Amino acid sequence: MADTLRTLTIDDLPGFARIGERWDDLCRGSASDNVFLTWDWVETWWQAFGATKEPAAVAAYDGDELVGIAPLYRWRPDCRARQRGLLLLGSGDSVSPDYLSFIMRRGYERVAAPALLEHALKHGPAPVLDLRDVPEDSPLVEWLAEDGGAGICCWTAAAWAECPYVLLPARWEDYEGNLSSNMRYNLRRRTRRMLDQFGARLVRWHVAGDTRRGMDELARLHRARWSGRAERYGFSDAGYVEFHHRVAERFAARGWLRLFGLEVDGRVIAAWYGYRYGDKLYYYQSGFDPEWQRHSPGMVLKSLVIQDAIVEGTRELDLLKGGHSYKRAWADRSRRTLRVMIARPGARGRLLVAPVWWQEQKRRIKAMLPARTRAWLRKLRDRAQGGEDHVPSAH
Repeated sequence: MADTLRTLTIDDLPGFARIGERWDDLCRGSASDNVFLTWDWVETWWQAFGATKEPAAVAAYDGDELVGIAPLYRWRPDCRARQRGLLLLGSGDSVSPDYLSFIMRRGYERVAAPALLEHALKHGPAPVLDLRDVPEDSPLVEWLAEDGGAGICCWTAAAWAECPYVLLPARWEDYEGNLSSNMRYNLRRRTRRMLDQFGARLVRWHVAGDTRRGMDELARLHRARWSGRAERYGFSDAGYVEFHHRVAERFAARGWLRLFGLEVDGRVIAAWYGYRYGDKLYYYQSGFDPEWQRHSPGMVLKSLVIQDAIVEGTRELDLLKGGHSYKRAWADRSRRTLRVMIARPGARGRLLVAPVWWQEQKRRIKAMLPARTRAWLRKLRDRAQGGEDHVPSAH
C-alpha cells in the first residue's frame, strides 16, 4: 500500500528547483491537471511571495519515477501570519488561484494519497494541513471520503468557493441561444452600438506580443473601476501586480496567455485577462473605464472573447471562484472547491479540525433557507462586493 512508495520532504530551495524539472510531466499525467498547478504558475508564485515562507513539499517515488507531489509550504516562524500549519502553494496571499491539490499520477492515487499525507503529518513540524480551494472531485478528497483517512489522519471539509463554468458549443449562435432572452437582447444591442456607432476594435495583446502594455492597461482600468469603492482589490497590491506581470510573460511564451482589449479611437476602454490551457479558457480578471459604464464595454468584450475562444476550438469557459450573478449570466453550470483540514488522528486532531466542521454545518443550515431568502442574501452580497459587469436591464 502506501509503504510501497518512497517519500521525502523537500524543504530547501535547491530541492524545490530540482523537482521542478519533472513537475509538469507529473501534472499532465494527473487527474488534477490545470493551469494553477503548472510549474510556471507555482515557481512564479514562489518568486513573488516566497520570501516569507519555507517549502515543505513532499514527493513520492515508485523506484525512480515521481508519482506524487504534495505542494506544501509553511510560513516562516518569524512571520506574523494568521495562517499556521501547512498550506498549498498558491494559497494564503493576494493571489488566490483555484483547483489546488496534491498532484498524483493516474493509477497511483490510492497509494500516493496516504503516502504523501502520512509523511507530511509524521515528518512535518505542523500539526495540521489547511488545504484551500481543493476541487471536491479531486482524487485526494475521493480517497479521504472513501477510506476515511485509513487511520493515518482525521479530517473534515467545508465548501469553500463556487466556480461557474459553461461547456462551449462549436458555434457562437448556439452559445448565444442558451443565454436568457434578456441577456441576449442586451448583448446584441450593446455590441451593435459599440462596434457600429463607436467603431470599437478588439485588441489581442497576446497575439501581438504586447503583453506588458496589455497588463498595464488591465491594471489601469481595474484600478479606475475599484479605486474609492473598495479598500483592497486585486491591482491595489504591489505583489499582485508584479506576480501577474511575470506570469503573463511566462504564459505568453507557452502560448497560454489570453489578453484582450476593447479600443475606441485608440483608447482602451475595457480589458480581459485569462489563460487557455488544454481545451479550457480560464477567466481571471477584467476591468473597464467607468466613463463608459452605461455602454457595458465589459459585457461586450466578454462576448467577443468567447466568440474568439469558440473559433479556437475551446471546449470550456471557466469563470473561476465567485458565484456572482454577473458570472452566472454567462454560465449554466458550477463546480465547487473545498477547504480541507487534516490533522493527526486522536483527540487533539479532532479538536484542530473542528472549526472547519462547524463552518460546514453553518453552510448547510443556511442552505435550508427558502430559495427566495437565499437569492435576497446573494443580491445583498453582490451589491456589497460589486462585480466586473452586471447584466443591464432591457428597459
